[in-house]
Amino acid sequence: MLDFDVCLEDGTSISVWQMDEDISTLKVDAGKIINFSKLSAKRQREKAFAYHLLEQKMPGATISYEENGKPHIAGNAAIGISISHSYNHVCLMLSKHNANIGIDIERNKTAKVLRVRHKFMTDEEVALHPTNDEGLDALLAWTTKEALFKMATLPNYDFIEGFSIKTYTLKGNEGTSLVEDLMNGKTYKVYHHVKEAYVMSYTLGETL
Repeated sequence: MLDFDVCLEDGTSISVWQMDEDISTLKVDAGKIINFSKLSAKRQREKAFAYHLLEQKMPGATISYEENGKPHIAGNAAIGISISHSYNHVCLMLSKHNANIGIDIERNKTAKVLRVRHKFMTDEEVALHPTNDEGLDALLAWTTKEALFKMATLPNYDFIEGFSIKTYTLKGNEGTSLVEDLMNGKTYKVYHHVKEAYVMSYTLGETL
């Protein structure tokens, strides 16, 4: 079931699908999915739904992967693509004019992320408190850095030594962050979308 679908002014589209259907009901060519038969049932499900979304946006397109695992549209490196899965949702971000994008979605459950936030948040970032919910704050930070990591071309980014969140603005279920990439000195804008079931963050590669 399509849960979220938006087309931004620059032609970038973001779609979120709630994966309730059996994958046998999807019109997906499993032959396009690399090593599909060797994947676990969970990974088959995630890959199939991602292709299901892609087929709706770019019929006939195929996803290839770089050595670092970053996806791209086969035969058209100028088109930006980013994919994320979490629990029962998959999201697909496509841009026909911008290859410099990244997106991440995470289930809106906070107990686990709070236990490990010291691995990806500094004390200064924890102190920013964009909301009154420390768990939600941690999910926003994780998805923010994960979206930037997916956009990055350099391998092996560390979430503490590689990114520094400077500001948050969250109004209702929408918001933005400014994040310094400590590897290249640039400051990026990241967008947030919060729902009861999930937290999603994405970047269009915009810098200050």
